Amino acid sequence: EYNNGDLTACILFLEKHLYNGSISWPTFQYMVCEAQYGGKITDTLDRRLFKTYTMSWLNNNTCGEGFSFNPKVPIFKIQDNFQYRVEAFDQIGQWH
Repeated sequence: EYNNGDLTACILFLEKHLYNGSISWPTFQYMVCEAQYGGKITDTLDRRLFKTYTMSWLNNNTCGEGFSFNPKVPIFKIQDNFQYRVEAFDQIGQWH
């Protein structure tokens, strides 16, 4: 089970690496993937998938200008040209 202590340890590790010079991406990837979060994963295939995400999402490009986790174009088109957006914060109340 992932708890607040685990989250705090991850945040401290991240802050230490972000604010004390250049990031050692292989070290950071290993700590996230194998120790801090990945150590909680028991299924072999889930571990492989998480490692793939870690290598793709936690790298030097992550800190680059204009980086986004969202693809530039949709992977597949949703029917009726659906677009998810909230036009204004005050409109949220009608769904809440």
